[in-house]
Amino acid sequence: PFEKRHGLKFLFTHAELRGIMMGQNFADKPTVTRIEDIMGTKNRVTGTQLGRIAMEALNLNPVPVAWEETLDGLK
Repeated sequence: PFEKRHGLKFLFTHAELRGIMMGQNFADKPTVTRIEDIMGTKNRVTGTQLGRIAMEALNLNPVPVAWEETLDGLK
């Protein structure tokens, strides 16, 4: 239901109530089955330190997005 409704695929959660989602741009890419598959990619995170720190701990490249820019960032 989540994927059909929002066009996002839930991968896993790195902190309570937070997760990593893959958008439609990844539809034609190989299936992501482990965190290593997305290492080196830029990932939008909330403007909080928790999101940035969690992504850095996973060896990903966090790109902070302010709350007021979140909706536009998802487009």
